[in-house]
Amino acid sequence: MSHASPLVVRILHSLLVFALLVIFGYQLYSVYKTVNVPTEAFSIKSEKALVPPALTFCLTRDAGYSFNIEIYNQTVDRGTYLKSYPIDSYELSSIKGLVARCWILSPPVGVDRALIKNPPPVPNVPDMVFTTTRTDDGLGVTPLLINIFDPLQMDTLFDFNRFVSVNPDANRAIQFTRTKHIDLKGKVVNGIQYNIIEEFRDPAQTIPGNSSINKFTFRAASFEVPVTTEVITVTIPVAIYSTLTFLGVLISSVYLPLVGQGKYRPWGYINRLTGYYPVEHINRSGNSPQIIEAGLLKKGDDSPTIEEKLGVYLEKIGKAKYSN
Repeated sequence: MSHASPLVVRILHSLLVFALLVIFGYQLYSVYKTVNVPTEAFSIKSEKALVPPALTFCLTRDAGYSFNIEIYNQTVDRGTYLKSYPIDSYELSSIKGLVARCWILSPPVGVDRALIKNPPPVPNVPDMVFTTTRTDDGLGVTPLLINIFDPLQMDTLFDFNRFVSVNPDANRAIQFTRTKHIDLKGKVVNGIQYNIIEEFRDPAQTIPGNSSINKFTFRAASFEVPVTTEVITVTIPVAIYSTLTFLGVLISSVYLPLVGQGKYRPWGYINRLTGYYPVEHINRSGNSPQIIEAGLLKKGDDSPTIEEKLGVYLEKIGKAKYSN
């Protein structure tokens, strides 16, 4: 029966150690790349009240307009919720020449801006309605420019790229949902998503030669607010713990089963498969076998039996006893 040479076994051991070092190095590099890297945790928060979107309402040609604002069928002070911006206003400098006048409808600062309630204080009525009445001046109808934005993020109120050109003679519903993002420093960034839905309009809302009445109705599509939070999931202590755990798994589950070393002989699978066991010179002399520990022995027909080994051990014990 042929057996592997010591060199082959050493090569197999070295290849195994090299492979394990490569695997461990790759794992270490992967963990290093994720240390202190922010990720986003997602959750849903149910709100009892929402801040409605704000509306920038601009005329492309000057005309006579009047307005009315109702919240749950209650008319509120127009001056509190609606602010006028004439053409020479500094805020309109970026869109000067495109509009004649603008208004912004927004929940007032300093009061409860979350106007849309759940449940509503008055059932079966619109949450918030902005009614516009245009005086017919006989010069025809010109488009409106509208921009819907989050009143909690005022940087987009006159962003021209966000304006939409619409027909003034239409009833529209602005259906919205809210979002929230919290960064690592705890700063909250609010967001708003919306759809503009054109609704039924009674022809009686237009009186030829007199006026035209149109409505913007604000309603919440959902009170469930998605919240994304930046978090650090892999800190330095976590990285150290996971790395040491992975190293322990490699040693206990891979290295030791393959290169296991017992007190008297290896028991790893590599030695079992190759049939190679590095036991020092075992010689037999007649009926009294002796084991001299100075060489190599391959597992085979010439290996000593357990009775022979036991005899040698007992003989050595006896010599040690009498020598003392």
